[in-house]
Amino acid sequence: MAQWIKDARDLGRPDISIIVVGNKLDLKEKRIVSFKEAAKLCQENSVGFVETSALTGENVMEAFTVLSKNILLKIESGSLNFFKKICGLYKIKNRPYRSKRYQTKAKLIKNVK
Repeated sequence: MAQWIKDARDLGRPDISIIVVGNKLDLKEKRIVSFKEAAKLCQENSVGFVETSALTGENVMEAFTVLSKNILLKIESGSLNFFKKICGLYKIKNRPYRSKRYQTKAKLIKNVK
């Protein structure tokens, strides 16, 4: 799992928000990795950790909440800026984010007028 986290950081944005979601919480008797083990690994890699059950719905919203709060904290602290290039998207004036292809097309149209 540590390698997956490293890969996500290497291939994603430097400020990527990551949480590990352990599923099948409803099958505790078949557990292979203890909560303590998983939580320790996540702490060592500076990522969040939530255990969920898709069957019962337990902690599913919690997983999204943890990730959303992490992203919001980065925005509020200024370490994540949505007004810069993100994932190949740019903001054009007061329009929503558009792809680079759209931006190029918009510039071409503007230059023709």
